[in-house]
Amino acid sequence: MERTKTNKDILWAKTGGGTFHLRRNGKVRIIKKGQRFTAALEEIPVAFRDTVVPADGSRISQIQEKDLDIEVTKLDYYLESQGHGWYDVIDSKGKVINESKLRKAKAEELLDSLKK
Repeated sequence: MERTKTNKDILWAKTGGGTFHLRRNGKVRIIKKGQRFTAALEEIPVAFRDTVVPADGSRISQIQEKDLDIEVTKLDYYLESQGHGWYDVIDSKGKVINESKLRKAKAEELLDSLKK
């Protein structure tokens, strides 16, 4: 039997619904609602940090806030003509925001609401 607990391990409790698959040392462990388990903060994916909380009642930010370096960048939006008076609103990554082509007035209205 191999030891898997390290000095960085924290006792966690699963509070959200559904299941959580904890991958550790090449093995997958299924964690269900209400179950308690030990894992390091790095092993909990960011997407599940709202459904998994430390069992001692502390907050994740109190454990290791410096490890959660998230860079927030504000997207820039602009209009792109699709011809014949139709426009798309595009973000700085090139993704089309609107579902279908818009007339210029509606496209500018959407653009103004996104820039606020």
